[in-house]
Amino acid sequence: MDKSIFSIKNIDNTVLGTGFVIDSDNNGVFVATCGHVVNNCGDSIVIEGVTPEVVKNTYKDGLDLAILYVKGLFQNSLPLKENKEAKVGKVIGFSKLLNDPKKEPISCSSSDLI
Repeated sequence: MDKSIFSIKNIDNTVLGTGFVIDSDNNGVFVATCGHVVNNCGDSIVIEGVTPEVVKNTYKDGLDLAILYVKGLFQNSLPLKENKEAKVGKVIGFSKLLNDPKKEPISCSSSDLI
């Protein structure tokens, strides 16, 4: 599965979310995730053991989106594809069942995405 998808959690491992690399520079990567994940993690948010900088969190503005910057993490951005005729898609994210976080694909039809 794609290496540009990361788990986002708090230090206590009580919050789990998913983020993906959208851009990078010479010092690290920018990761997109949900604003509610950032809010739920609070000041103890970590990605791959690194505390990211919250560049923007628009959750309070009604858009559940946050951009994080992770210094020292290097990965290519997630390749996104658009196919307007596709009937089935795949989303990859982290789930936590029985305290065992794992990265897994979730298949969905185009009607699920509308």
